[in-house]
Formats: sequence, structure tokens, C-alpha cells
Amino acid sequence: MHGLEQRGPGLHGTREGDRVRPRADLMVSILRMSRENENGCVDWTGFSQHGYGLVNVAKRLMPGGQEICIYKKAHRVLWELVEGPLPHGMCLDHLCRRKGCISLLHLEVVTLAENTRRAENQNVGKTHCVNGHEFTPLNTYNFTARNGNKHRSCVICRNAAAHAHKERKRIAALTASTQEQS
Repeated sequence: MHGLEQRGPGLHGTREGDRVRPRADLMVSILRMSRENENGCVDWTGFSQHGYGLVNVAKRLMPGGQEICIYKKAHRVLWELVEGPLPHGMCLDHLCRRKGCISLLHLEVVTLAENTRRAENQNVGKTHCVNGHEFTPLNTYNFTARNGNKHRSCVICRNAAAHAHKERKRIAALTASTQEQS
């Protein structure tokens, strides 16, 4: 297919046999799909998932002859095109805290543990839950997940969710008993 190079693994996540887009083509696509904002971030304007920009880096032939597109995070692809591959065990941290930013000036190579620590510290500063309830000592439920990560949630929201769950179960039981009687 025109515009694709046959080669082995190059960009992060590509495999032997993938038809990887040429580096210049990738760079042009990334530059076309981004724009600088007033804060100095370079925002990704193309396809995104969970806030991260995604760029089509290769095509892969699957068993059965189906060809699929391989998408990778735009900030990671741009970093690898300009700076080279990341060292093993390292990842990129958005210093601006904006997942959609692809500015190399806003990225720092850190360990996954450091990236996670920084993200958790960002949440520590939150004073209200997503529904606007204030995190006070009486309205904050602190817990440790099975993986050892510490979390907190809003007591008002937890109680509302528990009540809604209980109500759904009650309605389901009523519906089931009504159907049995008829």
C-alpha cells in the first residue's frame, strides 16, 4: 500500500511485519492535527481516547487477511520521532497535567511510579467531588484498594449510589415476583 514501509518493530508497539508509516508522514500528520493554545500547550485536535490523542502509525495484517490500523498515543509517537525511544521502564509525564497536550516542552521522562505519584498528588488538592460536594472530615470516606492504592470518595455520593442500587434490586425483585404470579 502506498505510503507505508515494510519493516520490523520501530515505534513503540509495532511488530515485525507491520507496515509502518514513514517518519516524515507521521510528523506531518501530527503537526496538522495539533494547534498551540494560549497556555503554551500544543493541543491534539484529532482522534482521541480517554483524553489522549491517537495517531495511526501502522497497518497490521491479521489472520484471515483482515487489515487493521494500529493507533498509538500522539505525544509518545512525537517524542520517539524527535528524541528517540524511551528507556525501558520509563514513561512520559505531562507536566502541564493535560493529557491532550503533545508539546515536547511539557513532557518529562519519568518512571511509572513517579508518574502515578504525581497524578495522586494532583487529586489530593481536590476540595470537592465530581458532583460538587465538599470533601470534609464527615463527608470523606478513605479506603485502600486491593492493589494497595489509597482512595477517597464522597459519603453523600456513596450513600446515594447504595440507595439507588438497593432500589434497583427491590424493583427487579418485584418485577420477577409479578411475572411469576401471572
